[in-house]
Amino acid sequence: MTKRKIYTVIKNAIEDVHQPLVSEYIKWYSKQEQEQNNFAFTNFPQCLAIVDVTVQPIKRPTENQRGWYSGKHKTHVIKSQTINGADGRVMHVYSGINGRVHDIAIWRNSNVEEQFQNNPILADKAYIGIQHNCQAIIPIRKPRNRELTENEKALIKESRVIEY
Repeated sequence: MTKRKIYTVIKNAIEDVHQPLVSEYIKWYSKQEQEQNNFAFTNFPQCLAIVDVTVQPIKRPTENQRGWYSGKHKTHVIKSQTINGADGRVMHVYSGINGRVHDIAIWRNSNVEEQFQNNPILADKAYIGIQHNCQAIIPIRKPRNRELTENEKALIKESRVIEY
């Protein structure tokens, strides 16, 4: 069997099982469903979900090496963004992104912001800026050589950001 034939067989098998697996294991649920099932993040019960990007190292590609290279990780990677509910359930996956793309760009391209207009999401500092288009709780770090401003302290008290 040729490499091309093996690739085609694997690709077709993945396409055949993709939709049934997605409908069974990746489910979006509302804040009401979360409350009914007593799912909540311990320190942030108001959050519907948490978002983060993970990387998977890959062999150096023969073409477009620069696009797949992550300067942060000092290797070539594929990135995947997952959104998980408080019960650990995967609610959304956006994967196959090259290593050079920043986490916030992946968020913007994944088209999930509208899901968090009324339901806050917990995110790390790579997502600073999403709070302008949706509800998000993001860490805020005390800058070097200065204290937090009164506005930043007020945001922490409102639990709209986390002191880091």
